Formats: sequence, C-alpha cells, structure tokens
Amino acid sequence: MLQSDGSEAVPGTINNSGQLRHAARGATGTIYVQCGVPEPVASASDSAARYENLAKLKVLLDAGALTQGEYDAEKKKLLGN
Repeated sequence: MLQSDGSEAVPGTINNSGQLRHAARGATGTIYVQCGVPEPVASASDSAARYENLAKLKVLLDAGALTQGEYDAEKKKLLGN
C-alpha cells in the first residue's frame, strides 16, 4: 500500500530492537523485517586500482625502497585485512 508521498505503508508494529513485526497475509507465522544502511560494495575499478597499487608496492620492495615490514603494512591497508 503506497502513501501519497510514494512511501510504502506497512501495517504492523516496531519492537524495541527496531524490527518491524507483522503477520503475513494468507500465511501463518510472523515476518520480521530489519532495515539498515547497505554496506558499500567495491566496484571493479576500485579493485583494479587496489591491485595496481599493490604491484607498485612490490616493485618498490624489490628495488629496496621499502622494507618487508613496510610492504606488509601497506599491503594490509590496501587489502583491508
């Protein structure tokens, strides 16, 4: 059911944890709907840039411009782990 402003009106109640609780029509049981902010998804260009930077770091490591520890720290930042 849509409201006049285009938002969807969903009958039910919101419990203390912010979950919408309402009975499903034509079914038995309870449906729980939880909304939140979607997590960002890395685009292909982000991934490509990340690996290009990693390759540049490897060149610097091989040339002696970076220590193994510096390389490992930067690699960890780039890969996010």
